[in-house]
Amino acid sequence: MAILVYFILLAFIQSGSHAHQFHEFRVGGKNGWAVPNNTNTESYNDWAGRNRFQVGDSLVFVYNSSEDSVLQVTHGDYLSCSTSQPIASFKNGNTVFKFTQPGPFFFISGASGHCQKSQKLHLIVLSIRGGTPSISPPRSPPVVASPVPVPAPAALIMMGTPAPSPSPAAPTTSTSVPAVPTLQSAGFMCGLLLSLCVFIL
Repeated sequence: MAILVYFILLAFIQSGSHAHQFHEFRVGGKNGWAVPNNTNTESYNDWAGRNRFQVGDSLVFVYNSSEDSVLQVTHGDYLSCSTSQPIASFKNGNTVFKFTQPGPFFFISGASGHCQKSQKLHLIVLSIRGGTPSISPPRSPPVVASPVPVPAPAALIMMGTPAPSPSPAAPTTSTSVPAVPTLQSAGFMCGLLLSLCVFIL
């Protein structure tokens, strides 16, 4: 039984860790990383808006390494098309950029004048939802509070009525009042005295 539970937990953890399959996105599709032209009217930002990027996914930039390059830049350099201080520079013609953290990313072409012609890319990377599931420790049983004894009303004690017991475990305390002779016992005594008087006389 313990072995069966172990394998069930192992399968559950492995299925959770592989819930997200990583993807490679080819920037620009079949046209690759190049200056947009009449046959490639969709901008790179429009292309990025149609896709969803998560941590672990990758971008693939395909271009002519002798004429172009890829620069990862800051937001300011993206807006101004500045190539002087890139965060990272790639010139191998088949650049694979893997996302290792969520947030915004900015890329521009390193070729002169290409960024000004809209060869630039801005996208947002999301964190992976869920992740590896964790097994919560078993919860401890709830603590039940002991009932608090309720003091007996003073009026009930004075009348000689036993006070209600607050719990089976608590001892019941009552005050007794001497019993009052009933009319039947008084008649019996009178009859006894009368018989005694007749016997003496």
